Amino acid sequence: MKKRTRASRLHTCAVKITVKLIQPKVFALNRYVKLSAKGV
Repeated sequence: MKKRTRASRLHTCAVKITVKLIQPKVFALNRYVKLSAKGV
């Protein structure tokens, strides 16, 4: 049980880090798409 909770805690931490890394890229991509849509 202890191993499981530790693993899930690490997984949650990894997910949070991944989200922090990916979010700005997704945000920039969305902005780029909106700008290109306005240009067209």
